[in-house]
Amino acid sequence: MIITKKQNNYIPGTCNIGFEESESRKTFGLTWLIVSTAILASIIFLKLPNYYAIALSIPIFFSSIGLLQSQQKFCAYYGLHGRYNFEKLGNALKVQEEKLKKKDKEKAVQLIIISAIASLALTALAFLALNYL
Repeated sequence: MIITKKQNNYIPGTCNIGFEESESRKTFGLTWLIVSTAILASIIFLKLPNYYAIALSIPIFFSSIGLLQSQQKFCAYYGLHGRYNFEKLGNALKVQEEKLKKKDKEKAVQLIIISAIASLALTALAFLALNYL
């Protein structure tokens, strides 16, 4: 699903943010990707022990959750708290129906779990790769 600047359709469990919110999460994700890369480069260039790769897990999680939310057009925080926003940043509205809130919470938990798995996998991969440098 592609969300344009003009589109403003809340779809429970599928889409709860518009263009500006999505772009904000993309910026967040890319920023943490840069932080992750800087940490990895520091570990390599400073020749730190490979267990320092554990420090990558949090920034990789933040990067993953930000980019995933942007791509999915769904904010996990809004989903967990029964909100959505297709207007200016920070102007979230409340979801009224409990059935719709439940769908949003399920999607939010799904995004968090996917991001956690990605973080663990990429951190483990970095840890293993550092053994060969």
